[in-house]
Amino acid sequence: MDLPSTEAARALARGEPGALPRVLFWTTFRAGLIGAGLVFAGQRQGVLRGAFAAAAVIELWVLAWAARDVQVAPTARALPQGSP
Repeated sequence: MDLPSTEAARALARGEPGALPRVLFWTTFRAGLIGAGLVFAGQRQGVLRGAFAAAAVIELWVLAWAARDVQVAPTARALPQGSP
């Protein structure tokens, strides 16, 4: 089972139409969670900037991973069953 943000990143890596808005939604959602955590931890200044910066770095990593996964997956699926 994959997270919805992973599916959106894979869709963008495959070049599917409509994938970019889904990636932006999940990045914004993640920034909201990070921002809430920063406020809960006592941060009061630069919360919005910090939350979006952290979410962007995480999303870049997810997109890089998804692009790698999209490139590797067709080869892995082509292997015969029982191959090491």
